[in-house]
Amino acid sequence: MPDCTDCGTPIHPARLELLPDTQHCVKCSDKHTFKYHARIIYSHKADCEMFIARTPQGAQRLEREYNRGR
Repeated sequence: MPDCTDCGTPIHPARLELLPDTQHCVKCSDKHTFKYHARIIYSHKADCEMFIARTPQGAQRLEREYNRGR
């Protein structure tokens, strides 16, 4: 059973079955995953669109556009 690359604890077999290429245990996986960031941006005619950022750079850009439109 492989060990977590961060803390060295063994990775649970059920996690390995679901994610065979994982290198991190459940506790350490949160440090390596990006939380999706979404905003609804309204236009001048009360239409709206939802935008979802999948990277930290995209989240920064989305925040700038959101704040600019407010």
